[in-house]
Amino acid sequence: MGLSEIKRRILVKNAKEKKKMEIMFKELEKLTNKIKKVRKEVENFQKRWGKYLTKNPEISDLLLKELLGLSGFEQDPTIKLELDILELAKRKNITLISEADLITEIREKNRGLPITLKEIEKALNNLKKKNLIVGIIQLKGIKYVQLKDFEEDIKLILEKFKDKEILTISDIVKELKWDIPRIKKALEQMVSMGLAVREDYPPRYHLVKF
Repeated sequence: MGLSEIKRRILVKNAKEKKKMEIMFKELEKLTNKIKKVRKEVENFQKRWGKYLTKNPEISDLLLKELLGLSGFEQDPTIKLELDILELAKRKNITLISEADLITEIREKNRGLPITLKEIEKALNNLKKKNLIVGIIQLKGIKYVQLKDFEEDIKLILEKFKDKEILTISDIVKELKWDIPRIKKALEQMVSMGLAVREDYPPRYHLVKF
């Protein structure tokens, strides 16, 4: 649920205090914009200093703790799971993973600890509230965790060709009128995300159906 929908519902419920609520939502909007700006700055910092962060993982851990607003996180198992999920997304560079596979990965990392589905879903909900993941989506009856947002070109390809199993560059040129470099960039990103499989001869892309 987005901020505009939350605002609409709360204003209806608190009609008598509408003016005060309007002021509160203006402040909230400014605050969420600041949070987004900070997240972008962190992403830019990670890109600029990636080599050194890889060699010194404690710096990345510090950034994550600050983003999550951690205090005494070692005693909070939910926050530990949040960090594990974010670390998995970064380490494997994945955008989408089934909830079942995510649970397997997290349990594998925390061998010997009785981690429940409820605990992992609580951690995922916390990360979504903090805008650190997109959230849980359901495709053909299976739950998936969307860790990062798709780029706009990829979103459009997935939407336009959702009923196709095999896709060629010519298909996209015909439908979307894009130039070939732009198409190749989007398709190769889809391959790296696990959303498509490339076939060289003949050159085409098999879309992964969830």
